[in-house]
Formats: sequence, C-alpha cells, structure tokens
Amino acid sequence: MIIFYNFINFRLEYTKISSKDYHLISIDLIKTDAIIEELNKLKIDYSIPTILIAECFLVYLTRKVTMNILNVFTSNFKNLIFTFYDLINPHDPFGQEMLDNLRQRNIKLNGIEETDSIDKQITRLKDCGFLEYEVHDMVDFYNHFIDNSEKKKIEKLELFDEFEEWNLLQSHSCYGLGIKLEKDYEFLYSIKFKKY
Repeated sequence: MIIFYNFINFRLEYTKISSKDYHLISIDLIKTDAIIEELNKLKIDYSIPTILIAECFLVYLTRKVTMNILNVFTSNFKNLIFTFYDLINPHDPFGQEMLDNLRQRNIKLNGIEETDSIDKQITRLKDCGFLEYEVHDMVDFYNHFIDNSEKKKIEKLELFDEFEEWNLLQSHSCYGLGIKLEKDYEFLYSIKFKKY
C-alpha cells in the first residue's frame, strides 16, 4: 500500500512522483552513483529513519550488484530498515523445476546460487552493515508469525485442501528484515517479527 501524506501539492513527471512526504523515482539501480545523485536532488535527509523494500527483486541480480546497491543505502542512510521477500532453495526437485520453468522463458535468477539459503541471506545482511537481521522461509513465517484469525481468512480465500503443496511452494521463498540504527532511534530495534 502506498500512502500519500501530502498529496494535495505533488509533482508528476514522466518517471517521478514527488510530494512533500513521498517520492517515487525510476532509476537503474545497477548504476549506484545515480542512486545517490537522484536522492540528493530530492534533498533526502539521510539521518531520519527510512524503510527500503525489495520484493522478489534482488534474486535477479548477481550478489556483487546486490551488495553494491545495499551498501549504497547502508553507507548513506544512518537509520535504515530493509525488508525483503525473495526466492531460496533452488537445489531440491521443486527448486530445479522452478529454475527450469524460468529458463524456458529466458529468465535467469543471477543471484539465487549466492543467496540460496536463509543463512546466506543473513550473511548478506551482515556483510552490508545491518546490525540486526532476521530471515524466515515463508512456511516458518506463515506458521509462527501470522495470527490465527488472519490464517483463517487466508485459508478461506485460497480454499486450502493441499497443505503439502502450499508448504512446498512457501519453502522456496523467504521474508527478511535488516536494521541499522543510530543511538537516537535504537527503540526501533523492537521492530521484529512477532510470533503468535
């Protein structure tokens, strides 16, 4: 969900939407110098808490490119919360089938081998300077971090009759959180996945 806090006075350009409290920009993230250049144009305050979201995106990039991108953010933003959803576990039969299906469509997951497990995802967060981190496969996340009343709603929508298949699908993706904060914002370290 995207919320505009001050949407009455905003500017819409071909590749940008900007308002006082919200900026949406289009940029080639591989060109890491361009990231900071664009953020500087927006006069971003690198000291206030900032949330960075990556949804099934980093797995398409090599580890080196991903590390460069994340390092740009961790080295410039003093208070950063990074949350991501990505693919893992490509080595079992289901994972191999997933990769084969993507290859048939000429889609390559350039980073899957280097971040194919929860441990490697955590290592990447550590190597990029995050001080707190947490990564769970989606089976674990669904079983332990989703409230039972919410599960019942989801299960009605999805008409679950095959939990084995659901678990197989979910074991090939993960959800993670990396946090790096200065002393004034240490209270935000309490942002963790809450177990139910």
